Amino acid sequence: MENPKADGSWGLNSTHPSLVKDSLSSTLACVLALQKWKVGQQLIHKDLHPKRLTITARNDVDLYKDVQGSIERIRQRFVGKVDLSASSYDTAWVAMVPSNRDSPNQQPCFPGCLEWVMENQKADGSWGLSSNHPSLVKDSLSSTLACVLALQKWKVGEQLVQKGLDFIGSKRYAVMDKHQSSPIGFDIIFPSMINYANDLGLNLPLDSDFVNVMFHNRHLQLQRKISFRGKEGHLVYYAEGLDESYEWKEVMKNQQRSNGSLFNSPATSAAALIQFHDDKCFDYLQSLSKIHGKADALADFVDDEHFFSTVSPQFTTIDTIIHLYRASQVAIFPDEPILDKINVWTRTFLKHQYSLNQDIVYDEKLHKEVDYALNFTIDTVDRLKHRRGIELYNPDDFRMLKTSYRCSNTDNRDLLMFSIQDFNMCQAIHHEEIKNLENEIMTLDFDWHTLISSYIQLSSIHFEPELANLRIAWTQNSFVGTFVDDMFDVDGSREELLNLIELLKKWTGNSDVDGYYCSKRNEIVFSAVQEIINEQAANADPESLEALDMRAFRDKIQRKVSGCLLMVRHGNGAITEEMARTEVRRMIERSKREVLRLLVQKNSSSIPKGFIESFFKMYTMCYYLYNNSDEYRIPGRTFDEINALLYEPLILPA
Repeated sequence: MENPKADGSWGLNSTHPSLVKDSLSSTLACVLALQKWKVGQQLIHKDLHPKRLTITARNDVDLYKDVQGSIERIRQRFVGKVDLSASSYDTAWVAMVPSNRDSPNQQPCFPGCLEWVMENQKADGSWGLSSNHPSLVKDSLSSTLACVLALQKWKVGEQLVQKGLDFIGSKRYAVMDKHQSSPIGFDIIFPSMINYANDLGLNLPLDSDFVNVMFHNRHLQLQRKISFRGKEGHLVYYAEGLDESYEWKEVMKNQQRSNGSLFNSPATSAAALIQFHDDKCFDYLQSLSKIHGKADALADFVDDEHFFSTVSPQFTTIDTIIHLYRASQVAIFPDEPILDKINVWTRTFLKHQYSLNQDIVYDEKLHKEVDYALNFTIDTVDRLKHRRGIELYNPDDFRMLKTSYRCSNTDNRDLLMFSIQDFNMCQAIHHEEIKNLENEIMTLDFDWHTLISSYIQLSSIHFEPELANLRIAWTQNSFVGTFVDDMFDVDGSREELLNLIELLKKWTGNSDVDGYYCSKRNEIVFSAVQEIINEQAANADPESLEALDMRAFRDKIQRKVSGCLLMVRHGNGAITEEMARTEVRRMIERSKREVLRLLVQKNSSSIPKGFIESFFKMYTMCYYLYNNSDEYRIPGRTFDEINALLYEPLILPA
């Protein structure tokens, strides 16, 4: 236990090229000893490395049962309608709507909402999604005050009101804390609710100087938003923070949605209905299950100034900008000026906020999501996106607008557990395939990195267990092709190269070649080529035999000219290498858009969709390997990513 190396291995020297297997053997023996006596768990799992084995105490049968159990639990969650968390905040505002504004004996128009408020106070006196969550303190304050107002307005639940006030007093420190996550419009709406509480005779446990500062900030916020947006109509989204002096009739005329709501918000619609009766708005609150939002044209988002000045406040969050950035990547025509402009400003905006680490991304989870959006684009291979997506997934996730929401169908631990189990199961299969491939190619001058680079090309995009034969065939071809390519580029003698070409010309694929081998290496390489192609041809269906044609293999080893160099060579001095690189990137982008168009448009091509999808996945793999450097030959960033994909299992968080 006291003598593991810094890299987690045991043995004489794990970095010596001739002692790798010795280190593996020694390390595995030590790990087994620790595991047997249930000690040194940190040593067992320390610094998982591609050249070391991952030990698991679970067998395939147990893992399969776990996966099947997760699938069944997830299936049950999606039976029926989407389960969106109830909103205490919205419910409280709807509960405050009177049945008749002009009657001296007003009654709640929606008594069921008032009953819900009375029945759903938490033990600490709060309402809301979670008062204990560090990012939901202000949300709990806002929801709790709204519920207290609803109870006080109808003079019910006196003890509930007092418990709610006690909770507000215990969390009042958070109201002015700019580092706390704030619901949209909190600085405008919360002070107005304080004012309404005073009108109802409530004595809030807040210092008067403290309240005065809040009202001053509210005034500044209102003026800033009017100045920024150029018109007051957008303030209607904060209707809970506006009074009866507002032009509510004009508001309904200009801002009301076709479903009768204001901004598809129950709280906003209820606050407006309290001030001004409208039949369509009333019908909306009676039939919330029929809400259907309407998306604006992407042309409205063409630049950041236009976006922030025209879009409703609830859609200007960092989450929205991340999704807008992702949408802008799905450009399918050569000329897409709107999407191109959106892509530029959203990426610039996200990079700027990420680098400054401003309040808008101070939350650690959101910070990671911005990083994920910037580094894992549509060009990223699927498997990497899957792993990073799982690592970012939070079963306790919520969405913050004016209040917090959670969808238990998608935000749940069963879905996370299944994703981890599925990823680890595929990873274990891939690990086993690599071990088998290592044994097959030991006759060649074995290079571990070339084998892994060859394997990762396809396993990163076609990772499903049922595609094992495809991954193995690809790796065999790629590995041997790379080996031959290196002979032609680096260390093959002229005699060897001419001899290998002659052998390939003689072989028709139907029989062995009785020829002369100028070196032992040529005999090994040619025998490997024969064996691989014969094996794959025997297992392939007739439609795929063309892919194994020996002529294609000959073409590959004889074709070795860079497109950039050709442009420079034929440019007669007018084209620099940098200009050629820029043009090649444009050509790649145009081709990518063409393939994407075939993918997303129905009946756009007679080519089967499955083939087009595979072709685009191959593009992402090539982009991943060669976009910035030759990651296939000279691994940089890919080493850690290969480790994450093939050797480091995901761990279910506690």
